Amino acid sequence: MLLDKEFTRLESYIPQMDLSSAGVSKVAVGWHLDHMLRVIKTTCTSLKTSNPEDYHWQPNSTRSYVLAEGSFSRGVARAPKSVVATGEILMPELYDQLKQVKLLVSEIGSLHPESSFAHIYFGLINLEESQQFLEIHTRHHLKIIEDIIKAAESQ
Repeated sequence: MLLDKEFTRLESYIPQMDLSSAGVSKVAVGWHLDHMLRVIKTTCTSLKTSNPEDYHWQPNSTRSYVLAEGSFSRGVARAPKSVVATGEILMPELYDQLKQVKLLVSEIGSLHPESSFAHIYFGLINLEESQQFLEIHTRHHLKIIEDIIKAAESQ
């Protein structure tokens, strides 16, 4: 299933949610976990509720570059408010969100290929591109988390 390995890693980092390292990231591990889960939930929900007839491919150089590279640079993009926590991030909520997104991810595999998600920088992306985006985005934040943990442990 999409993101299986990433979900295992993500869950293993929840107990370390309070770790931070200003040299790596302005925010703690918990923020990155919460953000990843919100992005997955938002993307999957949008895919599920989209109308495949509304999808029409449009060229987008940013999307093409990121999907071809399989990664993006740190600190370049800013997360939209809709996928950023406004209050305190709590451990039980992270576990609840993880459970929800696992179910959502399992459901999107059977969607129409032209189900779509409107990404802030990539424009309208179809199911396959959305799945690629979710993998790239999740791995990006997992790498940041790993760097935070390494830096925090060496202090």
